[in-house]
Amino acid sequence: MDGRALLRALLLLTLVALIAAAPVLADEPALTEQAVVGLGFTYQGQLTDGGAPANGAYDFQFRVFTAEGAAGMLRGVVSTIEDIAVDDGRFTTLVTVGDVFHGEELWLEVSVRPGSSSGPFQALSPRTRLAAAPYASALRWGASMIGSGTGLSVSNRGSMGSPAIIAHSEYTALQGMAVPNGTGVYGGTAAGVGVSGEASTGPAGPGTGIGVLGTSQSGTGVRAWSGTGTALNAGGTGIIQSSATSYVFAPAALAQLHGATTGATLKYWGQGNATIQASVEGQKQLVLPISLPGVLYGQPVTVGGYASGYSCTGAASIAKVEFYITKLDGSYTYSIYTGPWTTPESEWGLISASISRHLAADEGQFALRIYCDMPAGSTIQVTGARLALTHQ
Repeated sequence: MDGRALLRALLLLTLVALIAAAPVLADEPALTEQAVVGLGFTYQGQLTDGGAPANGAYDFQFRVFTAEGAAGMLRGVVSTIEDIAVDDGRFTTLVTVGDVFHGEELWLEVSVRPGSSSGPFQALSPRTRLAAAPYASALRWGASMIGSGTGLSVSNRGSMGSPAIIAHSEYTALQGMAVPNGTGVYGGTAAGVGVSGEASTGPAGPGTGIGVLGTSQSGTGVRAWSGTGTALNAGGTGIIQSSATSYVFAPAALAQLHGATTGATLKYWGQGNATIQASVEGQKQLVLPISLPGVLYGQPVTVGGYASGYSCTGAASIAKVEFYITKLDGSYTYSIYTGPWTTPESEWGLISASISRHLAADEGQFALRIYCDMPAGSTIQVTGARLALTHQ
């Protein structure tokens, strides 16, 4: 056969026909299971032998490369098809070179020999660039589908596997956006899990990333709602993590005079305040116990800061404030913040201090001790304490 035989081919790649936009969601028919599409594609060509249209049986080999020239790398497998009937130069066959069509530009190399021959195949040149069918171009890498109905619907009727797997090495594998309004990603189910996220090396492998991440500049990052069931459930041995600041308030109605304090009485007010009244000049001590969670939802708590309102009369002042943190074994640590703090007669002031103390699982018993320098007949009224709680 003439080694310069010409092969003019029309390559029909019918991968997925996206011919019409789907109707709106409310009017969509139920999904039906369809037959699985194989990896082969139909190839039609015209072969000449010695300048005339070929006739008879011929053996063909098909290879796919990444470039037209010799530098191209082989992709997939070699497809050898023997005894293809050629009539007046025309032939049709099904070519299967493996799972190679992923958006990469490829070239097809065709080799041929007479069907009665067992000798080597002769490669025809040049290689043919594989061009996509018009609708299949919507599936190329980076392509967009624009319409008013459902853009993509995938169904898996079996009990195993996933309808779609989207993988990315480092960044976002799947991103849903609704501009300017709407739902970026929505998942619904009758009895299962609407949306599930997992940070792992596989469906059951270990991972250290973020399973589900929701962010918002001014709205809600992740919202959970349930009519009668559980809106948000977190299980396992992990933690619920938050970088937000929380606050705990302890009213002064819980305060007591220290046992060594003499010449003073403590009056409680209905709104929760407490007033120390000094009948004898001296330093009076007020102790306010506060119960804190050392670990909240599995995450260690940090006492960020303290604030307390107060009001002095009769030249009274607050000399210092001590913070005690006691463990279950009875040991404790404390911090001292010195004043003095005072206010004009019957006006209100604010004591504040930065603590930045991380709590352990066996810590949470907190006590605030206020040292008051009080002339006889003076008073100091306190509102209690507010503690800011953050997380490591």
